[in-house]
Amino acid sequence: MRAAAALALVLLGCGDFKTSSPATSNDGGGGNDGATSGATGPGPYGALPTGYCCTKNEDCRYRQCTSFGGVMMCSDPCDSNDGCNTAPNMQCNTTTTNCEPIGTPSCIPADQWQLGTKTLGACCVATHDGHAGQECVGNRCVSFGDVSNPFICTQACSRPSDCPGNYMCSADQFCIPLATTYTCQ
Repeated sequence: MRAAAALALVLLGCGDFKTSSPATSNDGGGGNDGATSGATGPGPYGALPTGYCCTKNEDCRYRQCTSFGGVMMCSDPCDSNDGCNTAPNMQCNTTTTNCEPIGTPSCIPADQWQLGTKTLGACCVATHDGHAGQECVGNRCVSFGDVSNPFICTQACSRPSDCPGNYMCSADQFCIPLATTYTCQ
């Protein structure tokens, strides 16, 4: 729940962000549009989590490629160490509310990140830690609005065209549903 609270802080500009237990789709769909199984790296939307090497903000799922002692790596927002558990030797700096390395900084090569296969709007399992969204191409699993809304895969965005169909690019740079109630695929 603490990681979810940290995510809520990141999403303040979105309004109606919520946390709850995961729901399943009413239509039973798997949400896999045939994304390449076995694909690695940041992917088309920047999916790298905390502790993975990056060269620019767009490589990271939270658009935060930070230098720690000259080592560039993704740093997710957090409010506990659970939010930083995607890589070894990472901890939550509760002053900055971002993940950071413990000791000598090192990062995991980006090409070692295994991309998920579920696409935007697919049902996903909310783990409320750094692993939430690993099954998603964009490496994010969140729920919005009404408590009955399911957790869905979402992705980072840099422009409106990154969020097709019934989604828009939020001020926090990720795709959110246009509707206040929705189902997952």
